[in-house]
Amino acid sequence: MTCTTASCKTYSILASTSARDSTNITLIEGTTITESDSAYLVCGQCTHCHTLYHPDHENYTPENGQTQEVFINSARYLKIGDHIWIDRVFSNAVLGGMYNFHASASAYMQYWNECFGSSTLQLSRRHIWQAFTQKSIRSIAQAKDVDFEAERELHIDKLVDLAFQTLGDEGRMPLAKEHSCSECTKPRKPQPDQPNIVNAEPCKMVVIDGAVMGPVHCAFENCANDLANARGGAFCHQHEEEYGL
Repeated sequence: MTCTTASCKTYSILASTSARDSTNITLIEGTTITESDSAYLVCGQCTHCHTLYHPDHENYTPENGQTQEVFINSARYLKIGDHIWIDRVFSNAVLGGMYNFHASASAYMQYWNECFGSSTLQLSRRHIWQAFTQKSIRSIAQAKDVDFEAERELHIDKLVDLAFQTLGDEGRMPLAKEHSCSECTKPRKPQPDQPNIVNAEPCKMVVIDGAVMGPVHCAFENCANDLANARGGAFCHQHEEEYGL
């Protein structure tokens, strides 16, 4: 194997650590779990530019000294935890569960742990969200034919923000732009006591992870002002002062 950096394509890539120093990992391939005593992580390094090659990204240090990660769009394995790696079958299943069944990260976590987890491995919501984020970024970057870069070991929240800034189009991901289908939108159905609205906008479903939303307007008769406190409040600012306890 040779380095993919433009300035040193003829230089070879060697293992960055010896076999005895290789990191033990837990590998999930589909629904099959390979425990840490049988799976190892081996990284490579260019002998010229010293770029580090991991299964899912490359590390390089530019002149400013801030190590950058280049996400590999075609990566077969993705890291979702300190020592937990998954294959593309698992990551595709996470995306499919969230998009097709509108499952939250917590719901998919519970499903996977109950069906495929073991006494030694139980995934958390953060693992599922990491899988969703890592796979989504690579899918969008591949569709746009670009390489996504970020600071090394960037926090997941900042990583998502950076992805929107880099890959998004005014806050909208390109794969979702101008998209509409019967699964995403439904015709608005009036209530029995409401008149039929001509040319009404279609309704869009929004998934809220485990939260139940009640009315968000004032409970005072004939008052439609916003609540002063949407978390447990019942009145707007005006009626809160007049009738609130």
